[in-house]
Amino acid sequence: MHEKERLAGLCELRGLSNLVAEIFPEEGIEGHRQFQKRLTEDHLSQLTWILNYLGGRSHELFLWLLRRYRIENLKVIFRGFHARRGPREVGRYLIATPDDLAFPVENMVTAPNADEFAGLVPDEALKALATQAIEPYKKNGKPFFFEAALDGLFYSKLLALADEPSLEDLASCLPTLVLDANIYLVMLVVRAKFNFGAQLDEIERFLKVHGAVSVEALRGIYSAESIAAVAEALPKALGKSISRKVETAEELERELATYFYTQVNAAFYGSGITLAVPVAFYYLKRTELANLIRLSEGYRYGLSAAEMRRIVVPPLE
Repeated sequence: MHEKERLAGLCELRGLSNLVAEIFPEEGIEGHRQFQKRLTEDHLSQLTWILNYLGGRSHELFLWLLRRYRIENLKVIFRGFHARRGPREVGRYLIATPDDLAFPVENMVTAPNADEFAGLVPDEALKALATQAIEPYKKNGKPFFFEAALDGLFYSKLLALADEPSLEDLASCLPTLVLDANIYLVMLVVRAKFNFGAQLDEIERFLKVHGAVSVEALRGIYSAESIAAVAEALPKALGKSISRKVETAEELERELATYFYTQVNAAFYGSGITLAVPVAFYYLKRTELANLIRLSEGYRYGLSAAEMRRIVVPPLE
C-alpha cells in the first residue's frame, strides 16, 4: 500500500505524468480523469476477491460494502439525468464493477421523469433505495437530496446487517462501521448548512440512521455558526479527535478522516481472526485510493510537495 514513506515519495515527483508512470508504468494513461478511473477500478479489484473467502452473513455484509461503488455510479448517472447530459458523456465518468448488472445508461439519462429513472435500476436492492431517494429530490429538485437520501439508506442497511444477531462475529466490525457512518453524517450536516444552504428540516430525514450518532446531536452541530464551532459541538468521541484549530470544512474532514484511519489501522492489526479485519482492509484501501486521487488533483493544480503532504490522510508533517 502507498502510505507513509511510499506516499511521501509520491509527493516529490515532477508533475502528474510522473505520478501516473510511478503507479501504472508503460500503460499509456493520459490525463487525470483516466488515471483516477483506472485507480478506482484497480482498487475495487483488490477488494472483490475477499468475497471468495466469506460465507453467509459475512459475505452479505461485505457485498453490501462493495455496493457502495455501484451507488457512486448511480449518483453519476442521476446527475447526468438531472442535467440532461448525453449517455456517452456520462459513461466517461463511470467505473467498471465486477458484476453482470450493467446500468442501462442511455435509457436512464433520457428517462422522462425521476420515477421512471428509478424504475430502470437493474439491481433490485439498489432499485429499492433509489425509489425511496427519489421522493426528496422531487420535492427539492436538487441532486444533493437524492444523493443524501441514498447514502442514508445505504448506512442504515449496513449498520443493520452488522447489528442483527447471528452465529458469525459480525459485531466485531460494528465500531468501524458506526464510526464511518458518524463521520459521514457530521460532514453531511456541515455541507448541507455551509455549502448548500439547506434548512435543517430539509435534511433531517436523512440523518436517522439507527445505531449512529443521534439526530439530536446532529441538530446541535447544524446550529453551530462556524466550522470552529462545529468542532466544539461534536460528540465527545469525535471531538477529542480534533487535534488542531479547524476553520474550513476540508480541514474538519481531514481531521476526522485521520482519526478514522488510526482507528481502522488499529482494528486491522488488533482484531484477531474476525470479520473486523477484512472490513478494516476495505477502509484502509479506500484511504489509499482517496490519497492517490488527492495527489493527482494536487499535481493537476500545481501544489507544492509540502502542500501535498498536508492534504493526504494522515498528513505527512
